[in-house]
Amino acid sequence: MSKFKKEKPTSPERLVLALIENGHFEDSLLLLDQWADKTDIIYLYARALALFGAGNRLAEANEALQAGFGQNNYVLPLMVEKINKVSESSKNTEAKSKKHKHTARVMMPKESASQSQARKYVQLWFGSWLQTESAFDWLGNQFVEYTRASRLEKLKAKQEEMLKNMKILDADFFLN
Repeated sequence: MSKFKKEKPTSPERLVLALIENGHFEDSLLLLDQWADKTDIIYLYARALALFGAGNRLAEANEALQAGFGQNNYVLPLMVEKINKVSESSKNTEAKSKKHKHTARVMMPKESASQSQARKYVQLWFGSWLQTESAFDWLGNQFVEYTRASRLEKLKAKQEEMLKNMKILDADFFLN
């Protein structure tokens, strides 16, 4: 028996996944409304996908996806990595038929809990994102918006801190 146990999705997760993959977005949302942990990345990303797939709830879908990014923003990069691996593997198959190439093994740093959680999510849900029309493009566009907003928030916080420090310096200057 292998010491690595492959995690299997729970029954509610499988049902939500099956509903989404078969285009039953509203039905999947009904199940998701009963989800116990509303901070779980499976819940957040699945809800965003179902809302997007429903077609008429884009604002809610955007909100749900932003919450998903806030909880775990490794999902999209891992999906892109998966696409790149598939693309590279097809290129490597062609190259191997022409010439055998030795590759060195690279030691990767240990994954964080968030990265591991995202990887498990991507392994199961990747196909649903590709299968839902325009969902992957929407996911990428929303991620760009999320990172842009995050950078702006950081810049505003720095600016506010600098203004506060300037007021302190001004007060010190005038008092002395």
